[in-house]
Amino acid sequence: MPWSPELSGKLEVTHAAFTTLKTRGETTEAYDQMIGEGNDEGNAVVQAAIDALVDQTRSIERAVAALDLEALEVEGSDSLDNPDAIFG
Repeated sequence: MPWSPELSGKLEVTHAAFTTLKTRGETTEAYDQMIGEGNDEGNAVVQAAIDALVDQTRSIERAVAALDLEALEVEGSDSLDNPDAIFG
C-alpha cells in the first residue's frame, strides 16, 4: 500500500521524539519544568513530540481515507485544533 512507508516513518519519528522527551524527563528535568516559560530547550523537546503527533495524525487520516473507512472518527483536541481559543 502506498501510505505504509509514510505512516511507518511518521510513527518512528513520533517514537523517537517521545523517547527524547522521556529520557529528558528521567535525567534532566521534570515535564512541568520542560514546558516552563523561558525554557527554550525543554519547550523545543515537548514541541517536537507534539509536532510529530500532529504530523503522524495527518498520515493516519490519509490511510483511513485510502482504506475508505468512513465510519472511523478521529477526535480532535481543543488546544491543537485551535490554540488561540486556549492560549489567546
